[in-house]
Amino acid sequence: MAKANRFNVRCTLCNDIFQNDYASRHTKSKHKDVYESGRIAPVAIIVEESEKKQRTMDAFFSSCASSSKRHKADHEALIVSEVIETQPSDDDDNFEEMVQNEMEKPKSTLESNSSADDSSIEAEAVTDEVKLPVTGEKQTAVSVRLGPSDLSFSKNSQPVQPRNISFPSHLIGKQFRAFNSSLYDKYPWIEYSQYEDTVYCFKCRHFGADKISKSTFLVDKGYCNWKKCYGNIRSNKLLQHQCSSPHAESVDACAHYNAIKSGKLKSISELHSDASAKLIKDNRHYLRTLSEILLLTAQRKIAQRETGRSYRIRDIDVKNLNFGPSCGNFLAVLSLVAKHDDVIAEKIGSGPGNAKYTHYSIQNALLEIMKDMILEQIQNELHEACFFSVLSDESKDTSKKEQVVVAVRYCFKNAIHEEFIGVAEAQSLDADGLSDTIIDKLMSVEANMKNCIGQGYDGASVVSGHLNGVQRKLPQKTGADMAYYVHCFCHRLNLVIVDVSKSVKCISDMVALFKQLHSFLSSSTVHVRWEKTQDKYGLKQIEIGRVSETRWSCQAKQFNALWNRIEIVIEVLNDVIDNDSNSSRITEATGYLLQIDRRFLRYLSVLRHVLSKAKFASDVLQTPSNDLTHAVDLIGTLKDEMNYCRTRERCQEFWDAAETIADRLCLPETTRPKRKVAPPTALRAYYVESNIERSATDGFDVFVQNVFEVIDKIDGELNRRFSEKNISIMKGISSLCPTSNTFLEPAPLMEFAQLFKADTDVLKSELVTFKHLLGRKSTEQQPRSLLQLHAYLEDLKEAFFELERISLVACALPVSSAECERNFSSMRLIKNDLRSTMANSRLDSLMMLGIHRDRGSKLDINTVVDRFKAKFPKCRISL
Repeated sequence: MAKANRFNVRCTLCNDIFQNDYASRHTKSKHKDVYESGRIAPVAIIVEESEKKQRTMDAFFSSCASSSKRHKADHEALIVSEVIETQPSDDDDNFEEMVQNEMEKPKSTLESNSSADDSSIEAEAVTDEVKLPVTGEKQTAVSVRLGPSDLSFSKNSQPVQPRNISFPSHLIGKQFRAFNSSLYDKYPWIEYSQYEDTVYCFKCRHFGADKISKSTFLVDKGYCNWKKCYGNIRSNKLLQHQCSSPHAESVDACAHYNAIKSGKLKSISELHSDASAKLIKDNRHYLRTLSEILLLTAQRKIAQRETGRSYRIRDIDVKNLNFGPSCGNFLAVLSLVAKHDDVIAEKIGSGPGNAKYTHYSIQNALLEIMKDMILEQIQNELHEACFFSVLSDESKDTSKKEQVVVAVRYCFKNAIHEEFIGVAEAQSLDADGLSDTIIDKLMSVEANMKNCIGQGYDGASVVSGHLNGVQRKLPQKTGADMAYYVHCFCHRLNLVIVDVSKSVKCISDMVALFKQLHSFLSSSTVHVRWEKTQDKYGLKQIEIGRVSETRWSCQAKQFNALWNRIEIVIEVLNDVIDNDSNSSRITEATGYLLQIDRRFLRYLSVLRHVLSKAKFASDVLQTPSNDLTHAVDLIGTLKDEMNYCRTRERCQEFWDAAETIADRLCLPETTRPKRKVAPPTALRAYYVESNIERSATDGFDVFVQNVFEVIDKIDGELNRRFSEKNISIMKGISSLCPTSNTFLEPAPLMEFAQLFKADTDVLKSELVTFKHLLGRKSTEQQPRSLLQLHAYLEDLKEAFFELERISLVACALPVSSAECERNFSSMRLIKNDLRSTMANSRLDSLMMLGIHRDRGSKLDINTVVDRFKAKFPKCRISL
């Protein structure tokens, strides 16, 4: 180790002279307050005139190039006159704490050194090399400003202005002069250093040290010429500094900083942060608005874009926030919102052209995100409900594509749900293609096919075939062994009416005439007469609609309209015959008028009554909350209604109602005169011309026979198409219905439970206990339907697990595929003739939002924006 170099130094606080390695002990003994603050008393080097001493000190300073870690803190505190330039702290409010933490480091070093024996301290040779701080070196340890260490440390401090002390005198010119504390009052920005007996500018040190001109006193060395601190501006250096432009800039910076600190203004970083936060907030608000407009148009099933004419950029009027005549509903609504929202107006008017986010691809992305959010809700409910049935149907859209709609039926929170989960183009029209399409949609909600207990389709052979139909392919491909096929009840009821209308001649003749009348009255010329005639009598405008062969049970409205407006129809026909100039039209009207006779009205009265009863049954069957027990009871009720019509009294009511209208209109008994049959010449002598043994053709008895034929045909078709009462599933469900005569009978319940893999031994014991439990309840407290029974059992699930399970299965079994038909109606509104080129992915999203309006209205649009940000992390706008 190199020999230590010693030299004499003088303490600037008490003027004691000692060797340089005695500074730590001197501070501890004489200046305890400085020592406790973690510093060493400032010293000044005594310059020796001897050349040898000078060389010794030079050698010492040259050896200070590299110091040891053990004495680094001591020597940094020892040479207090050296300047340490630091990077300004970003958070000046934490400055004091940083300085205090930094000052504790040399204090711990001093304490460790002072714990040693005093003699060892005195005899210790300074053999380690010491590294002094170099001016200009950037350090992050302490964030002090220029000047000695006894001045203010940060911008948050106050100027150091000691008053009750004796200021040292110096020979300045020809007399001794000292600092006067009265200068504090005149120049409040100065601060006094006791170590150096100089003054500094507080504001320039902290707010403008890099701008101070060299013509004034320097902030890193201070000013101590007290002679030139008084007088006018020509001789007063303090006054000159105060009037200088750098000082004025520092004062302005200080005022700005204080305003920021007090909250009146914000710093640049805060302004930048606030600007960034505002930009993100505005961007999110803009994207939320786009999502809400898309959601609105999708729920109302209206087009987002204009059709027929392409959207052109040159049509945009930025000044008036107008996207042009061909912008479509989406941009039109956005333009309207922009007129009332400054943020949206700014984005549209001055935002970058490639970040307006109105392109159809962005629309598709937002629509898909909202669709996925709705599917997640259905998926969670489906998983919680456990058992479900799949409903499906196919139909052509306006672009002639075969679309397959898929829905699921399940019981969730004591309510039966039939929820649309998607539409897809059929891969092929055979059983394999249709089943694959259905499975793909079920996988979109992660349905557990082991819990699929039913399939609801129409009666087409491609789906109903028990060997190669969809009802067979779906369980084979997915392992859904409990997915039993149920033919749609509404479809079967419609087939009953179709068969009757075609097989009974009197009904088919009346229906054929009705169709011809509809076609004739719908022509433009005749329809004007139809409307004027209704207005003439002050009647409400009623149209006679077209009869659909696929929805016969829903055509009661059309036959009722004809029954209520039969007088208007006859008057219109007479008007055409008398006043029309078109001979072809006159001929048609004459023929229709001749065919509208009493016989036509009689059978019209019968058919409208039958269709009214069938319509009521069809409407109830289409409700999602309906179950198979209600469906079977409803069909039974319809049979009873039809059998009630098979009486002469009921037929007399139909006859009288028709005769009342016919008498008022003076309709003839028959409109087709019978040709008199001439007897054969060879048998003329034996030919009998009396009515004996000849049956009447239009009398009441014939009418009764025809009505009975219609009722018998309906009853036979109902028995043939709804013959599942002998099937174990129907018997089991009937035994779960509280209003059934077989309620809770063990035999049908056991057979039903075996089909769905229930534990029959446990179920038997549960049935016995549950019967006793129900016996203790009053009539008002007992369940009255299958759904109420399941809700009652759900509260007692732990005690009646198997019974609750099969009741849940019975609720989830399908009744009809009417949900799919309703979805097709929505599809025709969305993908109409003007939107026939719509892609299937967009159609799927729009149908999801249009059908599930309630779910869409409850969507969190902020979540939509978050998912859009996650899906497109490199989007052009900050979210």
